[in-house]
Amino acid sequence: YFGLGKIYSIQGQVDEANNCFHKVIELDKKGTLANHAKRAIVSEPSSTAISGVDFAAKAEGPSRKLDEKTLEALYADAYQAFLFGDYSKAVSLYKKYVENKPKDDYVWFSLGESYLRNGKVKEAASAFKTAIKIRSSKGLYYKQLAISYDYLQFAEKAISAAEQAAKLGKKDSIVYTIWGRNLLAKNKILPAIEKLENALRLNKANLNAEYYLALAYAKNKDFENATDHLNWIIEAKVKSPMRMKAEELLKRIRK
Repeated sequence: YFGLGKIYSIQGQVDEANNCFHKVIELDKKGTLANHAKRAIVSEPSSTAISGVDFAAKAEGPSRKLDEKTLEALYADAYQAFLFGDYSKAVSLYKKYVENKPKDDYVWFSLGESYLRNGKVKEAASAFKTAIKIRSSKGLYYKQLAISYDYLQFAEKAISAAEQAAKLGKKDSIVYTIWGRNLLAKNKILPAIEKLENALRLNKANLNAEYYLALAYAKNKDFENATDHLNWIIEAKVKSPMRMKAEELLKRIRK
């Protein structure tokens, strides 16, 4: 319901979005998600339109404690900015929020997501680590930290974060791809093959996993399997930069 509410918000379908957010509040009486659904409820396309307060400007202004009502409106504006792709604004607003409520792990996570989409990967990793310090039981936080470390090419840290994400139940194709790709970067070929095969079992259309699995097979001198996976990428109907990489690797194998 929370995800569906997000989609309706993006589409500007306020009533449908709010119905979903109210459903979250009804079903999640004791959970933290209800609090975020309350903040996400939309009265107008933007909370700024209702209050007449420019929260983005406030976020850039002098640091001072904000009251609860202002904080809720601040969060709503940050959420809307993120949904509509204004990641710089989302970063500014989420930062202001955690200055006032530094123990809100989900907002630290949201700040990390905004940083990540804004291309500030080191800052994203730092925000995700803060979210984890507050609440270390969330596999999603470790997954996004693994993605950040993968971008930064910190192989050991990416492996550790992916492993922890999986332990906490986040055993999806992306986690296994990051795990396998970074094991391969450390030349741990057989463990990398195992993780990348898991990634493909979970999502047969994961061309990223397909390519790195082919690369792992090639490094293991299993050229037959490598060629099969590379041909699959080349023949796939999906347009992807992986096709060019697959063609280049296949040429090297055939030499």
